[in-house]
Amino acid sequence: MNYSYRKLAKRAFTLAEVLITLAIIGIVAALTIPTLIANYQKQETLTRFKKFYSMFNSALKLAQAENGDMSTWAKPKDISISAWGKLYIEPYIKVNKICKSYEDCGYKENDPWTSVDGTPDATNVVDIQTPNTSRVTYILNDGAVLIIQLYKHTGDPDQPYEDGKAVIVDFNGANGPNVMGKDTFIFNRDSNGIADYCKDQSDSLINSQCSQKAGRCCSTKIIKDNWQIKDDYPW
Repeated sequence: MNYSYRKLAKRAFTLAEVLITLAIIGIVAALTIPTLIANYQKQETLTRFKKFYSMFNSALKLAQAENGDMSTWAKPKDISISAWGKLYIEPYIKVNKICKSYEDCGYKENDPWTSVDGTPDATNVVDIQTPNTSRVTYILNDGAVLIIQLYKHTGDPDQPYEDGKAVIVDFNGANGPNVMGKDTFIFNRDSNGIADYCKDQSDSLINSQCSQKAGRCCSTKIIKDNWQIKDDYPW
């Protein structure tokens, strides 16, 4: 083998090594980048989750300090839904816009949310029967959509509504992904402010309702897991 041939063979071998190295790097990147992205998204969600929980509880405490205990507040049906919001909510949180329709909030439909696997969730942006008769819906200054349920439909014509306690927050509004347990969470109002939606439920129910097919108890799962999104969380 002459010198030129040996030099060419060596160069070809070096090129093969480079290609193999690049292939390995590509495989490793394909395996690790999705995990890194998911971990970043989880941490971002957790940060927003804690921020909202603290902000809204503080707002309700201020509202109670100025207006008395929540149990003594005027009933929305007596003063209207919008008047209730103006009195007890809007002075204490940074509201950018009041939504009278789902389009006002930027959504393409009134029930835009799904579970992790794409199963539709029944939560609505505004009241599906008569707008603004059962809830107030806001876009906050940070882009989050906040829905405060005041009544629930009963189906009973003699008593069509009963008290509702749900507080729904979509951290990035209509921008998506609009998935329960990822960017959207449900809480409950109580005498102390807000609490996780399934606070008093069994572990088996919480796990079934914070899964690939349901996300309504995911606020409870995060709080029960010491304010963490653990490996068994449906992401």
